Amino acid sequence: MNRFDLKEYRRLAEDLKYTENEIIRWEALAEKSTRAPSHAPVLCGVHDPMPHIVDKLSELRETVTRLRWEMRQARQCVERAFERLPALQRRVMLARYIEGRDWLSIAHDMSYSEAYLYKLHEKALLSMKFLQGKRRKSSKTDPAKGDMEKVAHGKVAG
Repeated sequence: MNRFDLKEYRRLAEDLKYTENEIIRWEALAEKSTRAPSHAPVLCGVHDPMPHIVDKLSELRETVTRLRWEMRQARQCVERAFERLPALQRRVMLARYIEGRDWLSIAHDMSYSEAYLYKLHEKALLSMKFLQGKRRKSSKTDPAKGDMEKVAHGKVAG
């Protein structure tokens, strides 16, 4: 799990919200475009927009289904990565990435400065990177020496 994965999760959330709003917009358009029964003659050359609207709504609903599935998969990965963090770092990461909140509101709710939250965020990213590397190398290194030796010599950066 890295910064790119977290940004990808947030992008999926934004895409899902946008697509759901598009469905609402197209449904409203469909409602406006529905013709009331009338005895008035149909004008020559008037295009019925309903088939296009129905196709667009179908496409958008398929996109929402796909995005929801991708979000569930990504959320599971993100939450698994966050589980291993210390409680305060986990709270910051959940608020920022899962809840999609901005730094100012997180700082206000947690009664910390934004600067301190940025530091916690960076520590969490480094911890996740370290834990991911440790998990990959655990079969190759002696846990009592290998990774701790690298930490002691400052060679943990990925």
